[in-house]
Amino acid sequence: PLARCTPPSALGFDAQEAQRLSPVLALPVTPAPGGVLPPLLVAVGAEESPEFQRQAQALHWAWGRQGPAQLQRVEAAAHFDAALDFNRPASLATRFVLERMGRGDAA
Repeated sequence: PLARCTPPSALGFDAQEAQRLSPVLALPVTPAPGGVLPPLLVAVGAEESPEFQRQAQALHWAWGRQGPAQLQRVEAAAHFDAALDFNRPASLATRFVLERMGRGDAA
């Protein structure tokens, strides 16, 4: 999303490198036979820019075509603040991780 809302001179990379590094574009168009991606939680802050929200939705959609994916909107948060959701024991982010660790009842 930075490539769409920040001048390239400020980023230190160009549009081609942004495409090469894009997690959405790195996913195969069709899954490998019998292949399913692991579960993914895509979180985006509700106060995030429209481009960052669009990118989160695109990743959720692309991953969800090949494996389980959840999209979480973190209220009253933007970019780096959304990661703080892991500090809240009852949050979806914390439950997601604990369930995958086999500790779904630890929260």
